[in-house]
Amino acid sequence: MDIGCWISTTINYVKLPQRVIICIFGFLAIVNAFIMRHSMDILLPKILPPKVAKVEIEETQPAYLNYFRNLLGEDCMKQITAWKCLSTETNFEAEAKRKSNYDVTGQVRTAVMISFYMGYIITHVPGGLLAERYGGKWVLAVSVAVTAFLTILTPLAINYCSIKGLISIRFLMGLSEGPLFPALNIMMVEWVPARERGTLGSFVLSAGHIGILMANLMTAILMPYCEWSLIFYFFGVCALLWFVCFITLCYSDPESNPYIKETERSYLRKSIGSTAINKLKELETNFDCTGLSTALISTSSKTTCASRAILPSVPSLLPSYDSDVSNVIAVPTFSPPWREIFTNGPMWALIAANIQHDWSQTFWVSEIRHLIDGGLAIDFRNNFCSCLKTLTPFVLNWVVSCISGVIGDILVNENILDTTESRRLMTLIAAFGPKICSNFSSCLICYEQSDFSNIFNCAISAVGAYYAGVRLTSLDMSPRYAGTLMAISNSLGSISNLIAPFLEEFITQPVNTSECNVRNIIVVFIIPQRHLLATMCFLAITNAYTMRISLSMALTQIVVYRNRSKSIKDSEIICPQPLHKSMVMNLDDPSIPTEVFDLNVATGGTYDWTEEEQGRILCFFYIGYLITHIPAGIIADRYGGKWVLIIGVFISAASTVCSPLSVYYTGHEGLSILRIIMGFGQGTIFPALTVLLAHWIPKKERGAIGALVLGSGQMGTIISFSGSGILLEQYPWPYVFYLFGGLGLVWCFLFGLLCFSDPTTHPYIKPSERDFLLQELNSGIDRDSLPSPPWLGILSNGPVWAAIAAQIGHDFGYYILVTDLPKYFHDVLNINTKENGFYASVPYLAMWICLIATGILADYLVSRNIIGLGLQRKLWTTIGKFLSAVGPSTFFVLASYAGCDKILVISALTVCMFLMGPFFSGAKLNPMDLSPNYSGFQMALGNGLGALTGVIGPYLVGVMTPDGKLTQWRWIFWISFVVINISAIIFFIWGSAEIQEFNDPVTYYNRRNAKKEEKRLAKEG
Repeated sequence: MDIGCWISTTINYVKLPQRVIICIFGFLAIVNAFIMRHSMDILLPKILPPKVAKVEIEETQPAYLNYFRNLLGEDCMKQITAWKCLSTETNFEAEAKRKSNYDVTGQVRTAVMISFYMGYIITHVPGGLLAERYGGKWVLAVSVAVTAFLTILTPLAINYCSIKGLISIRFLMGLSEGPLFPALNIMMVEWVPARERGTLGSFVLSAGHIGILMANLMTAILMPYCEWSLIFYFFGVCALLWFVCFITLCYSDPESNPYIKETERSYLRKSIGSTAINKLKELETNFDCTGLSTALISTSSKTTCASRAILPSVPSLLPSYDSDVSNVIAVPTFSPPWREIFTNGPMWALIAANIQHDWSQTFWVSEIRHLIDGGLAIDFRNNFCSCLKTLTPFVLNWVVSCISGVIGDILVNENILDTTESRRLMTLIAAFGPKICSNFSSCLICYEQSDFSNIFNCAISAVGAYYAGVRLTSLDMSPRYAGTLMAISNSLGSISNLIAPFLEEFITQPVNTSECNVRNIIVVFIIPQRHLLATMCFLAITNAYTMRISLSMALTQIVVYRNRSKSIKDSEIICPQPLHKSMVMNLDDPSIPTEVFDLNVATGGTYDWTEEEQGRILCFFYIGYLITHIPAGIIADRYGGKWVLIIGVFISAASTVCSPLSVYYTGHEGLSILRIIMGFGQGTIFPALTVLLAHWIPKKERGAIGALVLGSGQMGTIISFSGSGILLEQYPWPYVFYLFGGLGLVWCFLFGLLCFSDPTTHPYIKPSERDFLLQELNSGIDRDSLPSPPWLGILSNGPVWAAIAAQIGHDFGYYILVTDLPKYFHDVLNINTKENGFYASVPYLAMWICLIATGILADYLVSRNIIGLGLQRKLWTTIGKFLSAVGPSTFFVLASYAGCDKILVISALTVCMFLMGPFFSGAKLNPMDLSPNYSGFQMALGNGLGALTGVIGPYLVGVMTPDGKLTQWRWIFWISFVVINISAIIFFIWGSAEIQEFNDPVTYYNRRNAKKEEKRLAKEG
């Protein structure tokens, strides 16, 4: 059997499509190229160690060891020691003492680093032109093979020609690697259909990060056991093996491949068209008036449409459609239309995006080791476990890029987005995360290594979406000149690789941790940190409420519209369902069945859940919500509120995203369980937020900022109702959960980067702001030494229970409106989905405006000593909860007597919610007044007991309104009236805003013991 038959048999046995095999070899080509490129970056400090700064080894060693203990754990440290990667005399110390044969300056080291990219830029465009003319196979193969030979020759060049030889060999390697990406682009044009371009393209083009991963991993494994020169030989031989396999198994296009199945060839012909290279060889050329040779090249309609959409201003690159021939384009065969390319706007946008990406990647990948080595005295190169830690972000990057490619293809193939919109979306995602991380990295590295590691992971991961966006755009813009466009954009983007090392050398020489804050001064000091924290806390509650309430709107589209009973009495008001315009126009049309105009016909979703089942789904959230309040308050009081808050929002966001799957596969039972889990997460939010505000917000600003933050649930309600209404009108109901859950996950990432538990642990805060807050707040007790809450003192305190009563009364009316107002509008008033969201938002907008205004007014009254803090809390709570005939409870009841008049009902509920606004400047802030040290526990107790009304209220609505009649709803409003007013009276009589005795546990227990002693002595006397 000859080798060709054997290869054909093997390929048929494997049963992989040839285009997948091509993509796998393209993936391995980039992996090998990046291994050979970046192995020098890793080994260079071993070959050419820097002049060691004047640092005492006794000072660096503890920081070094502590870092690795925190980063890797004791077990991994023992393993490193066992492998002799870390001896008593550390590698850093040994290297500091060792005399180098090549004692060079930083500028020479930088020249070695950038010499590769000087050659790399030069050969991009020639490589692209050769690949377009003769096919990508041999251009790609020769590129990798020459790089492999030069890698093998690197040790010889260093030994015989010293630094000059190393710079020369790196320059030649750059020349040989330059054609790599242009050639790959041409092969992908010939082999990858447009509908698979996101998946396969991102898989191949993101392989560079796997190459970086392998370079780090293999170097860390091999370095303890062999000389550095053997590592170059190993990587070079692996690349040569790839070369042999590639030229044997792969071909430039489907037409010339002898192993491809005829079915796959036909599929590719239909999806892509006949190859440009073969057509240019077969067809006669025709010279036009410009002197350019043109040929007819068949392309797929989908590809040409994408090209026309992205590059409308380049006529010579794009199809000229005819009524009879829709897939024929005229293209020049000698050279690309350079003038049209360089005057095209989208082309320069592509170049700008590539520069931005390469700049970020150069900083993170090439210079991160230098920053860590110089600033923290860490030697990554000789520590295998630390190397594994640094590899995590590169794995995540590749995974994210593959996922982004699949998502991009789905969006395009399902006609959700067009190609341009899909590429823009992925590019936006790739640009958003890394820029934030870049702004904070150098400061965080000086404080918490774990924070820096998390930022590094997030930044590199987010870049993954780039490969499903910008990186594929050159294929979409002009398949015929994909090699040229890739060459131009990638070469210009690589200029950042020349600039960044010089800039980094200038900035980080010498690296001094005391200068870290200066490097990000613009980002750090723009606004006061307490205002930034307040903004993020505002967004936390806003996100939490959008996720909590979105189900109330979505239920109107999930559940089958309730059939009205025909036996309902005329005296029991039933609001008429408005007819659609088309119905009104065709009322007299006998061809339309009468059922079309029957108001009892069910509309809405497909799940036949009863009112009681819907009530259970809504109220089960508050079961979990109640359980986690007190534990979260205690933990936040003890350890700070930051991570308690992040974990709570993350659990809520993950539960929201999973809600559609729960409905699909488990029905209302599974959704009820998921709502309990969501409640677990959101139960931590208010206790953690109260602790954060108690440690960050001075009393003089507490009214406005506290009302803004703690009242932001209204903004979340507004966004949830109105946003859900718009989404449900245009898209299926799962999109509501995906949108709000995704925003919650984004918030977790940003809050983790920007915010801290208190001013003393914040690395970016101005010293003046820190001193101001410590002086104003003056809590007097260190959180680390704070005892457990004095349970008896809190639970026997009258003002505490008055605040709890006010919270219960407020929450009862509020939760009924939040959870059931959309159902009331939909089921009783028959308001359509889009209007439902808008109308349900209006009362909460009024409430939010009122609470912000009263918060500002409250701070003004306190700061001018016009009114005392205690009386003010009572005043605002009473206004918000009890004003006899005109308070919110009265308008609550009046809404039910407005009948089917939508304007009157909405107006009454708007006034009701408006008058509830002052509550957030009253009893809602009371826990911070009574005890700043235990405000989290108090908020947990009050908000948790108040959450009981969230369990009772929606379930009561489901039980008492089985038919959705106004008379049934009226009873619900009357019950709310009674509860709201009784709770307001209790707070007005027994409420207080003075710091309670139990705030200082030492003083509290001393006085308590003294009282006991007095009683004992009195009995004995």
